[in-house]
Amino acid sequence: MAKIKTVDIEILRQLKDNLDITAVAKKLGLRGSTMYYHFKKLKEKGFIKGYRTSFKAEQIDGEYMFILLSLTSLNKKNSEELLTLLKGYSDIVLDVFSISGGWDYLISVAGQKEKITDFITNGLHALKNVKRTYSILVIRENEL
Repeated sequence: MAKIKTVDIEILRQLKDNLDITAVAKKLGLRGSTMYYHFKKLKEKGFIKGYRTSFKAEQIDGEYMFILLSLTSLNKKNSEELLTLLKGYSDIVLDVFSISGGWDYLISVAGQKEKITDFITNGLHALKNVKRTYSILVIRENEL
């Protein structure tokens, strides 16, 4: 498992809130070349995977939801079938996490209600291996 330095943890924290690498370097008092070095190493070690935008639930023109999903049997075939379906809905599926605690996956989606409804009813529920789903509508995002 890759080790991470304290400065790298702080860089990751700052990047989570601000994708502007120059602004993060300035805030942390790092030279541009030093910041680039750390950024490059964090990517190589797998701590940074691509680039992401961030938004608040209130900014979405539509709905923002989390969907808990449980499969009848959690195995490679069923998981691959689910992930293939999710890729087909990449316009609304934001994230998917494998989780524990009585559910197998947590899926975040954002989009128009009709598109999300279609995803749940004609996508997820059409899979034979889906045991149950539970949808959670995000009303507001709270700042920490």
